[in-house]
Amino acid sequence: MGYLYKKRKERVLNEIRGTTSFDIQFKSINSLLQAIPTKLASPSRNKETVEVNNSFEVLNQADNETSAEFNKEYHVYPERVLRDEESDIDGNDTEPINLGKKNSEGASTPVVRLLMNSFATWNIRGLNRIPKQKEIRDVVAGNNLCFCAILESHVDVSKLSNICASVFRNWQWTSNNAMSNGGTRIIMGWNPVIINVMVIDSSDQVMHCLFDLMRENKRVYVSIVYAKNYYIHRRSLWDNLCMHSSFVGNHPWVIMGDFNVSLNLDDSTAGSSNVTIAMREFRECVDHMRMIDVSHSGLHYTWNQRPNALDGILKKIDRVMANDVFINEYTNAYAVFLPYRISDHCPAVLKIPSTYVARAKPFKFSNFIVYKEGFDDIIRRVLMICE
Repeated sequence: MGYLYKKRKERVLNEIRGTTSFDIQFKSINSLLQAIPTKLASPSRNKETVEVNNSFEVLNQADNETSAEFNKEYHVYPERVLRDEESDIDGNDTEPINLGKKNSEGASTPVVRLLMNSFATWNIRGLNRIPKQKEIRDVVAGNNLCFCAILESHVDVSKLSNICASVFRNWQWTSNNAMSNGGTRIIMGWNPVIINVMVIDSSDQVMHCLFDLMRENKRVYVSIVYAKNYYIHRRSLWDNLCMHSSFVGNHPWVIMGDFNVSLNLDDSTAGSSNVTIAMREFRECVDHMRMIDVSHSGLHYTWNQRPNALDGILKKIDRVMANDVFINEYTNAYAVFLPYRISDHCPAVLKIPSTYVARAKPFKFSNFIVYKEGFDDIIRRVLMICE
């Protein structure tokens, strides 16, 4: 018994040493030690009721008293994570941040939360196979995406509805199948709870959209690109982008997708030191639009010529670019190029952190309840319990 008493006493003293004066305040250490029983109940005395207040109960009681005093001065909301409709691909990163004080009138301060809007593009080279459909669902759920664009899908128009229903579930979706020959080239799906997507213009190589971030009440122009392989065929894309830059004007604009050409010499492992015609035309288009790469992390080379071989050429042909208006307004935005999965391209994810003010809903009481039969009796019983 003496050994157990000594160990428990040491444990309480350690608790006291590791606790700050703000968290817990005692009149004296002796008053805390008096709560430790000098005699432990014997197992044979099971007919008697023995009340034992151990040291941890005393610590919890003091902590609750301190928390009550703290809550009188600061208004603390319970930590909650905002969730959208239940689905394996729904949801978005939300993280509660600093909570404010009460104002002079005693009104509660709204909860400010940190949101993460995530948009992705991925060239998966065909979407008719079930394993690739599952891969997209995994990427959407694993990265909490609210928008996903699938490039080079090769989905026939007759199968488009069923495949999009399998991939995007209760999301909304659209595509440029009316502009494509030989299968749909670009398919876009988004969570209507978080964003609203309006297609402004589309061609066989690009879809220009306006994203309405509903919780932040902001708008961003986004262009999803899947360029053709031959550089001569890409010239119509460069003209289209330059023309669209005049339409966007001084508004946030993001261009992301597969451009099928490198922009810089170090974007390829082939070792060539010559700037090709395709690279020069791409550079002229980028300079005309005044676009730059968004701060990014992850893989540098986004395409592998031979994913299963050791001698394949690596290139960076998938990009996430934005104009200076977007960079200045969304200073914390960044892109992540994820590892290769089932495709020879890696997924590109644009993450835009922002704040969201969740205002407390006012308390509403319907007056007709007081006229319900038995209302007075229920109130009396509750008041008696509270007393």
